[in-house]
Amino acid sequence: MTTRWGSGSASIRASVARMTIRVGVAMIEPLLRARDVATLLGMSTDWVLKQWQKGGLPGYRLPSGSVRFRESELEAWLQSHRKDAA
Repeated sequence: MTTRWGSGSASIRASVARMTIRVGVAMIEPLLRARDVATLLGMSTDWVLKQWQKGGLPGYRLPSGSVRFRESELEAWLQSHRKDAA
């Protein structure tokens, strides 16, 4: 699924492409860091993490304690929070 994100998305997409893992012939969707999500949304990293902690953003805590996000889940979250002009 292709979307248009903010201006920093080209460098983030390049980083994500390097992180993509191959398992057999299937590709596992790479996980984004909170700072990547913040750049994509035009928000601060603190805002992203607070929203995740409150259950407002879908994400995962890894065994290392790091928080990661799937782009496809963020896209679905954005669509569900879309408000059309009245």
